[in-house]
Amino acid sequence: MSDWNGEEGPLSDMLEKGMLPRPSTESDYRAMRKAGVKFSGEGMLVWAELPPGWQIELIDTSTGLLVDDQGRERAMFRYKAEAYEQKAYLRASCRYRTHCSRPENLNWCAWDCGTDTVLFENSAASYNDQRVQAMEWLNENFPDWKDPSAYWGISAERRWWQFWK
Repeated sequence: MSDWNGEEGPLSDMLEKGMLPRPSTESDYRAMRKAGVKFSGEGMLVWAELPPGWQIELIDTSTGLLVDDQGRERAMFRYKAEAYEQKAYLRASCRYRTHCSRPENLNWCAWDCGTDTVLFENSAASYNDQRVQAMEWLNENFPDWKDPSAYWGISAERRWWQFWK
């Protein structure tokens, strides 16, 4: 599946066996299949084959990311196995998101996860208005932005100013 050199525990056991959590929704499954991830098996954990160049990056002992050959986050997964409870999910990442974690300010923006670029930002007085305006901008410029299988084919070399109308 990948070059895995993780720590001991349920997550590393799962990854060493070539398994990942089953995609959480049909949309997540479709996005991963479209990207070239192959799944097989039944249950909470399934065998997975990643496309060439894809890697797994761990966030902590129970959470990781699937990163494509261009270094872009394509999915987040979590697997937690304890004596009394077992949880697992895999959620595909959308190319475009509303986001507000820029260090220099707290404005909501439309963000391209493929290039790590802010595409639209505003300074509306209300925090909620900022979020709504960012969503409206994405709806106008990328109507399928909430679909995790959409827009990943757009080159990471395309610059933000090429998206302005």
